[in-house]
Amino acid sequence: PILIKGNVLMHSHLTRQTESLSEQYKEDLRFMLGKANSLIDAMISVCQHQEAMKTALNCIQFGQYVTQGCWLKDSSLMQLPHMSEKEMSKNGVESIAEFLAADKDDAKVAKMLKGMDEDKKKDIIKCREIIPRISVETKIFVDDDEDNKVYEGDLCTVQVKVNRENLKEGEKAGLVHAPHFPFPKQEAWWIILGTKEGKIIDIKKVAKAEKEFTHDIKFLAPKTGAYNFDLHVL
Repeated sequence: PILIKGNVLMHSHLTRQTESLSEQYKEDLRFMLGKANSLIDAMISVCQHQEAMKTALNCIQFGQYVTQGCWLKDSSLMQLPHMSEKEMSKNGVESIAEFLAADKDDAKVAKMLKGMDEDKKKDIIKCREIIPRISVETKIFVDDDEDNKVYEGDLCTVQVKVNRENLKEGEKAGLVHAPHFPFPKQEAWWIILGTKEGKIIDIKKVAKAEKEFTHDIKFLAPKTGAYNFDLHVL
């Protein structure tokens, strides 16, 4: 019974139907959400030990759903304030990525916001300014290398440089916009290096608030051969 209760409460959060809950159930849900981030991080840690890339990516995505109170099949636009199925049915922008890439005066954006009062429009545009937009650069090198070759057993470093393009010089990232999550949450990024076969080489949660930050991934070079790796910044 307690498992069913927890399942129902989490579904009510993900589908944004918490208003129909009793005060006791709301308090129980708040307790669950207070533990959610730590539990999801622990799930990702298990994935790391099992080298399960796909499962880790699913856990990270689920963590975003929990933070934003979104159902698995919801449009990413539901993370914006005042958005509903009505606004998304106007055939304007179709995703957060498209919304961030478009100018705020773009015709599709105007179509999506049509019918909203000015205060709601300002809320959405303000949210647009704080949603992170990043660029990623990478550099690969071998520590204490005497030549340009990589040998089996060498300590390799993949240096990942992340630039928050939505911030100005000197600014720092603040709290995540998450009105449906009852606790403050600092912006953080999962940086994952894995093989094409789906095995995790390294995974780390980075919570640096600076406009630009770097993260080093170190691993031992495998046997001689050609290798392709996947890098995820989520």
